[in-house]
Amino acid sequence: MGATALVVVIVAVMMLSRGESGGPARDPAEAQKLASDVAAKPEDWGSGFTNLDESQNTGETQVNQDCTVTTKGLRPGTLATLRRDTENKSSEFAGASEVRVFDKKSTAEAYLEESEDGNHRCPTQRQEDTRYEQIREGSTDGLTGFDDVFAEEGTLVQTDSSGTVTKQAYVTIMGNVKDVNLMALTNAPVGKEADARNLTKKVMQAMQKHLEANENALPPKH
Repeated sequence: MGATALVVVIVAVMMLSRGESGGPARDPAEAQKLASDVAAKPEDWGSGFTNLDESQNTGETQVNQDCTVTTKGLRPGTLATLRRDTENKSSEFAGASEVRVFDKKSTAEAYLEESEDGNHRCPTQRQEDTRYEQIREGSTDGLTGFDDVFAEEGTLVQTDSSGTVTKQAYVTIMGNVKDVNLMALTNAPVGKEADARNLTKKVMQAMQKHLEANENALPPKH
């Protein structure tokens, strides 16, 4: 093998070991710490919000061909996930943020594309006693620092065991930065869609800033 060919092989191996994003290689513990550092905290949501729950390694939401919504396991290449739920009782707003760290950029891209596909295929979706209605593409205007981002808006309709029906507006925004996927979700009273939209954008931008501040925190493997 000539010198030039040897250099090409070495460079290619180094790039593969660091992932398609060109960033530091991550082991699961490092990826989980990154997810924890980046996921939104109550202060990112604003005054009056408190944490409800935090979970790791949550499955993926899948919109099936018949527009039913189910949960499936983590796809190969998922290094870490973290979800934080929050609420503001006085305003009746609730929210969730989620961070998924993948092994490479193409895995994150595939996840985002599949999530967006459900929005385009199914304007009405069902999940047990919950329906998602009037699903439409939302606004991502003003968001910066993402490789790709999309927003979904709609109405969440829930029926309890007594048959009582409640409705809420919801806004979800999801975006990728290299091999990391960020998601923010806001549920709000019907009529508060504009406030929910602005809050979700605010939280997404806060997480992007957290990620930007942490992107050099994980050392490369040697």
